Formats: sequence, structure tokens, C-alpha cells
Amino acid sequence: MQIIRNSHQFFFLGAMLLSIFLISGCGNGLDSFNDPKSLMKTPQMTTERENLLSVIQGELPEGSTITQPREMSNKIIQKDLNNDGIMEAVVFYDLPDDPEVKIRGMLLEKQGDTWVKKLTFDGIGSVLNSFRLQEITGDEGLEILAGFSSGVEQNAQNWLVSYTYKGGTLQKILEMPYSKYVIMDEFRNPLDLNGDGIHDLTIMNILPTTGQGTITVYQYNDGSFEVLDKMTIDTKMRDFYNVSAGKISKNKTGIILDIALDASNSYSDLIYMEDNQLVEAFKGTDITFKPRRILSEDINNDGIVEFGLLEEPPGWEHFVDSEKLYFYSFYQWNGEDGLTFIMQQYRDDQDRFYFNLKPEQYGNVTLDTKSVKDKYLRFKLADTDETVAEIQFFSLDSWERVKDEWKQIVRSSNQVIGYRLPKQAGQNTPSNNLLTDPEQEGMIIE
Repeated sequence: MQIIRNSHQFFFLGAMLLSIFLISGCGNGLDSFNDPKSLMKTPQMTTERENLLSVIQGELPEGSTITQPREMSNKIIQKDLNNDGIMEAVVFYDLPDDPEVKIRGMLLEKQGDTWVKKLTFDGIGSVLNSFRLQEITGDEGLEILAGFSSGVEQNAQNWLVSYTYKGGTLQKILEMPYSKYVIMDEFRNPLDLNGDGIHDLTIMNILPTTGQGTITVYQYNDGSFEVLDKMTIDTKMRDFYNVSAGKISKNKTGIILDIALDASNSYSDLIYMEDNQLVEAFKGTDITFKPRRILSEDINNDGIVEFGLLEEPPGWEHFVDSEKLYFYSFYQWNGEDGLTFIMQQYRDDQDRFYFNLKPEQYGNVTLDTKSVKDKYLRFKLADTDETVAEIQFFSLDSWERVKDEWKQIVRSSNQVIGYRLPKQAGQNTPSNNLLTDPEQEGMIIE
């Protein structure tokens, strides 16, 4: 289950015919909790972590600060890089007054009860996109893999750089441009696209001259990264807005590239390897095209990555686009030339809640055409007109008059979003199993 970052709260409400996946930025939560935020505590920094941070701060040049990676929450990573039983720590910091080097890395070793700076190394550009410690050379040690950028603008140049730490020295073993890269699957396992037991590094780029994308798979061999295969995607694109790797069908490992064609339209390209050559499951954009950006993910936690499509609820075909409401439908590739339906959702445009429809009712659950976004939604069976659930947006005063009849989804400073089920399904009430993930700053209630 994916946790969306930005300190939103998540609520999952099970029901006989559906479930609601809820995201709340400022709500008070379910009725059984007076204040769910009170159940969340900021992780306390350990003495060892405080010691490490103190040493780092003491080693920083005057005017420098630790750099926060754009795509990560961790500023400092601790691992045994060279597999010698001694813990190392890696951190990056900015150099605002240096005319040439804007980002520098620092590597420290744990010695007894304290940390000692061993070396520093220069980064590239002015922005740190991400960094991780990952084995990519096959020597059982860990490499530093860092993504840098020339800026935060859309057309900024990115560089992927890798360093290896051996014998007390740091060596750069990789430096190349990238738009996106992937070295692990959705479950944080090293990616091996061709199944030869050796870890891969796959880099996606967009050619500035044509707007086409390239995918290149590398493996480390005898001191350098060698190309396994390279593919050019014929479609002119704006960017790769998401990359998901792992099982893309029951019997194939690959990568799903979610590709933006322009500011709104997108499609998903499913890539795998066969006989050490990259292959697209579907040519062109027709099969996986959608007029919105939808992230591919393992939506049903079965170990296979699905991609999303935007579909009109039955009965909404003749509405103009500006008035239409949509369902998000997720599919798996069947490994040959077809798709398998997995799940359908209604998603609030502001990500305040998701509404999961029961898979076996696909095609027979729709929205009443009298439904109005951000006001009132009635989900019903298309063949009998039977109500499945209702979602309504209430003012705070109105909510006080109906709160015994409706269940709260999200509460803000000026409104409450509530839902109610048919009476025969009313016995299904949410449980209160609280799970927290401090690194993601989110909360799940199942």
C-alpha cells in the first residue's frame, strides 16, 4: 500500500460492496479517535545519531548546511560501505560561496564511540536530487549513487554519479546524464532484467533534439559499466513522470514507464528484456493512453505492477469533457497481447479520498448522472439503480445536523466530507488498527 508523502492522513473503510481509501490533510479522523495526530510522535534522535550530527556540523565549512535531497527524506545514510565491519556515514552539503563547486559529499567512519571524517568529494551541478548506498558492481560492497542537477527548472540537466569506497579512498566509477534511473524494483530488491543473476542499472533519457526517449541497461564488468542493450522510444514526449520496476506480468520482470506527452495527456510503456534485448509489450500509445497522469503501482499488493487508465462510468458517455466524472481503472499485462482488469477507483481530484469499487462489479457500478463533483456523489448499480454508497460535502453547521446518519471521511476548517452506505451494509464499520511510518510522515488506519 503506497503512502503519499506530505503529512496526509490515510483512512481505509471496508464495506460489503466497496471500500474507501481516504487521505486527509487537516481532518480530525474517524469518530473513534478524538485526534489521530496525537497518536503520532516524532521519532526521537538517538545519542549515536546526535553524536554523528554533531561531528558533521563541526566539519562543515563556514556558511555551509547539510543538503536535503529533492527526492528523499534522509539527509544522512549510515552503512558499512566496504564490508569491513566498520560503519560509514555519507552526507552532502552545499557550498554557497564557492564559485566552482556547489555541492560536496562527506564520508565519515565510526571509530569507537565517535565518528571521524575520512574524506570529502565534489558533486556536480547545484542541486542534489537523491543519493543512496546500493550494491551495483557485484563485489558485495555498497556504492554511493547520487543524482545531481543543474537547477530545479523543467529543462535542467541531470547527472548520475557513482563512487566506490575501497582501501580508504573513493573512486568515481560512473558519470552520465539521466532523466530517470532504476536499480531496484517496487519491493527494494536489486533489479535483474535479463535474469542472469547480475544487478542492472537502467537509465532513461530524453533526447533534446527530437523529444524521444532512450532506455539503456548497464551492467558493471571489469571496472566499468557496459551496455547490455539500448532502445529508443519513437513517441515524442515531455518527460518520464514515474518509473515502476518489478513483475509487470505473472511471468515477466520489467519496467513500466509512465510518460507525459504534454501537460495532461500520458501513456504507459511496458518494457522487458528477451535474449538480452529490450522489448516493448505494446507499440505506440493507443492501448495505455490516458488524458491525465496516473502512477503505475502494485495497486492490489499481489507483487505485480499495474498501470492505470481513465474510464467513463456507464451513462456518462455523452457529457462534455468539462462536466464528466471518471473512474480510475487498473490493469495488468497478461504477458502476451492482452490486459487483465484488476481494480477500479473513484479518486477525488484533491486527493482527499479514494473510493475502491468491488472488482467483480466492474461495468455494473456507475455514478448517478445527477452527481456533482465536490458536492454530492451517488454510486449505484447500473442494472437496478440500487445505491451502493453516497458521498456528500457538508458545511460545518450542516454536518452537526446529519452526523448521526453519515460517517466522516475528511474534516477541514470549513467543511466535512461524509459518506453513508445502504442500511443493509451498515453493519460494516471500520476497525482501528493503527500503523505509522515516521519516514513517510503518513498514517494508515485499516
